[in-house]
Amino acid sequence: MKEEEKVLDTLEPHPNMVTLEIHGFRGRELALCMKCMKNITRIYIGNCRNYRYLSPLGNLPLLKLLRLYSLEALEYIVEENEVGCETAIFPLLEEIILERLPNLKGWLNEGEVVEMLSNLKFLRIIDCESLRVTSGLNPVTRLELENCRIGSSFPEGSLRYLTALQELVLFEGVEFEDVLVEEIKNLHRL
Repeated sequence: MKEEEKVLDTLEPHPNMVTLEIHGFRGRELALCMKCMKNITRIYIGNCRNYRYLSPLGNLPLLKLLRLYSLEALEYIVEENEVGCETAIFPLLEEIILERLPNLKGWLNEGEVVEMLSNLKFLRIIDCESLRVTSGLNPVTRLELENCRIGSSFPEGSLRYLTALQELVLFEGVEFEDVLVEEIKNLHRL
């Protein structure tokens, strides 16, 4: 593992690179040269069993799509050391796809950030049984859920704040609690 981390730490992506894909990385964290990634618009990270910490991806100014899948050790998308930054976190991010992240607990490790995910339009959650979404979804227009328990992932009262929601797509394995069914009925734009 340490060898992989050392090799990747020495890489400096081309400054004009727009897509970053990482598959099968066995290290715990990845410290890429963030100033070299200022033009990144799409990131795909998957099948990284030990990957615990995302580098400060929230500070990438042009990032529009983030897909995370099969990251068994990942608990939070944004670490507390990113929260203190002066700019908005994920300022242009429009699409997040979260798949098979069994230990993902939430967006933030510490506290809440007002200016986070302010441009998010599409969110897809598949098999993220520990995820608890409490904020950041107001601008979402399309929400797709598969194999998740709504009462756990979306606490009571949280769905009514999805004021921009136009499409709610439920695939197999979605469980509702009675209170949340009432909240969904009150969403006018479905």
